[in-house]
Amino acid sequence: MAITIYRCECKQELALDDTMCPACGRKDFPLPNVRRALDPIETGALKARYKSAYAASRDQGTTRLLAALLKTASGSKAVKAMGIATLHVNLLNKDLIKSFYRRGSRINTQDPHSLSRETSDTWANPGYHHLLVQAALSANELGCRWYGSCHLVFRSESIASRASVFWENPRTLFAKVSSNDALSAPPGHRATWENRSRLAIAKLHDRIQADTRCESFSALFIEPRIDPTSDFIEVQIYGDVAISAVEKITICKETMDDTDLESIDVVVRKLAGLKIESQVIDAYP
Repeated sequence: MAITIYRCECKQELALDDTMCPACGRKDFPLPNVRRALDPIETGALKARYKSAYAASRDQGTTRLLAALLKTASGSKAVKAMGIATLHVNLLNKDLIKSFYRRGSRINTQDPHSLSRETSDTWANPGYHHLLVQAALSANELGCRWYGSCHLVFRSESIASRASVFWENPRTLFAKVSSNDALSAPPGHRATWENRSRLAIAKLHDRIQADTRCESFSALFIEPRIDPTSDFIEVQIYGDVAISAVEKITICKETMDDTDLESIDVVVRKLAGLKIESQVIDAYP
C-alpha cells in the first residue's frame, strides 16, 4: 500500500522509523507505529470497516449487542503473557520488558510459526518491528495462553501514547494476503490505542449472533486455547516497558509443571513488595 508522507513542522520528510526529525531535532510527533495507525489511508479504511460493521449489525438485529461490545472494547486492556521463570527473572533484576528481538530470543528453526515470525513482523511494521513489545487486547485481564501462564496487565496511561493495535498476529494476516504479493499490510487493519474499540468492532462484529451473551465477549477478543495459531488482536507498544507500568498480574496454575508451581509463592511476595496486585487461579475460566 502507498503510505502518506509524514512531515515534521519544519517540512522535513520523516522515514517510517524516525523518532526525531533529522533536520530540526524535534521529537514532538507520534512514534512510528502510532504514526502509521494515524495515516489517513489507514484511518479511512478502518472507518469504512467500522461503518460496515454497524450496517451489518442493523441487518442482523444485533445493534444492542454491538453497543455492548463497543463498551467492552473501550475498557479493554493490553495483557502480555509470559512464563513464570521469565517473570521471576524480570522481577529479580528489575529488568525492562523488552521486545522478542531485543531480549535476545532465538527463532526455533524447527517450528514453521517461529520461522515466519520476523518476515511477517517486518512486513507489518518495517524499520521498527524489533522495537515493539507485543501484547494482546483483552476483555478479562487474561492474555494469550500460548505464551505463558502469567498474565501482565499494562496500565493504559503508561502505554496509550506509544501503543497501537493490529488486527491479529501479523504472521496470520501475512499468510492470508502474502500470496497477493502485498509489500505491506493492507490498510484498515491497525488503529491507535485510543481507537482500539473501533478496530475491535470492525473485526469481531460478525461473530455476534442474536443469542450471544455479553459474558462470552472475552473469548471473541482472545481465542481461549493453547496453540500458536490462537486468534487475538495484537497490541504493539513502542519501546521497552518498565515493570512499574504493570498494574496487575494473574498467575494460572492449570498448565504449570511442578517447578513452576514451586515458584509461585516467591513471585507473589516479590510482586507485593513492588506494590503490584496479583492473583493466583487454579484454572482458566
